[in-house]
Amino acid sequence: MVKLRVRELAELQGLNIQALANRSGVAYSTVLDLWHDRVQRIDKKTLGRISKALGVKPGELLSEEDDEKNVAPAPAY
Repeated sequence: MVKLRVRELAELQGLNIQALANRSGVAYSTVLDLWHDRVQRIDKKTLGRISKALGVKPGELLSEEDDEKNVAPAPAY
């Protein structure tokens, strides 16, 4: 599962949601959803603005986690 690291990276810089919205030029409501990782898709332009505001590469906003809930158990023989 892919997870957004927006909150983690912003908080490392002492930024809150409003500060990141102001710095990036992205709407507060959009940053709020990104902050809480409540999005299914992200626009490339938005990804670019957020990464630039945080001083990171776009790929650094994403992490991959094992989603053990979606892994089918091994069959029992």
